[in-house]
Amino acid sequence: MGVIDPTAEGMVGGKRTGERRRGCSEGSKKQRLLAHGNTEVASQGSEGPPSVSNPCCSCIKVGIVSDTHGSFDERLKDVFRGVDEIWHGGDHAGRNGSYESAGNVLKELNKIAPVTCMVRGNVDKFAGGLRGQKGFSANTPPEFARDFPLYAVRQDLPGASSALLFHICGFPEEAGKADQCVKSCTTHSFHRKRDKSIEGLEESSATDAFVAGKLQELTGDEDGARRIIKQYTPEVVVFGHSHQARISHYGGVLFINPGSAGPRRFSLPKSACVLEIYPEMFVVQLYKW
Repeated sequence: MGVIDPTAEGMVGGKRTGERRRGCSEGSKKQRLLAHGNTEVASQGSEGPPSVSNPCCSCIKVGIVSDTHGSFDERLKDVFRGVDEIWHGGDHAGRNGSYESAGNVLKELNKIAPVTCMVRGNVDKFAGGLRGQKGFSANTPPEFARDFPLYAVRQDLPGASSALLFHICGFPEEAGKADQCVKSCTTHSFHRKRDKSIEGLEESSATDAFVAGKLQELTGDEDGARRIIKQYTPEVVVFGHSHQARISHYGGVLFINPGSAGPRRFSLPKSACVLEIYPEMFVVQLYKW
């Protein structure tokens, strides 16, 4: 796959317009707005226009879910009550990989809050799956499939930050040893200020390189992956695939795998999380059931 073209493989933007419900007057729930490319471009994804940040909003509350596999769990209505928007880390479809199963879940999620940022996973064959899986399912409407890019960047978050979503990432080895590695169902806070000591800068550089490497594995383009990381410098990386919920803050980046809220597998609990983003800190609540 050639150089990463955001209009062909990724989505940038995806922010809901209007005022947030938290920290300012309530605005209307609007569906996500995406600028679609032509048919050939849309076969790999789409790019949403960068949005204008809301100066009155000092916090945004995000519901994060992944690996729903064609099943909407009613518990999510309680977990995500009051969130401003929802992000999905991929594997929307059921076992048959159909767009209908993915669409049914998204319909229910959008009743809670707008799904503003999402990516496709390996089971999402209706949207082409991941690298190495070719083409769309023949019965998938093109206008539906192109809403599921390989990666997505959510811009204009509080503190002038951004988040990067793609289905298969993982954690840097050192992050697993970090003190702030969360697996329990409690609330955790992480200060966002990057350590500017020599050691801290080395950690940040290594972490950015790790994320770029994982993105390269997905897109097949090393230079393009590095460019994405350099351009957006994501402070939040969201992914799924393993069905194992885990959160870690390392090298100035908050890694979130919300686990799976779909059919229970491997005797693992269902899970999802809520992320509150403030200019100075992240607050994460992990839910398991």
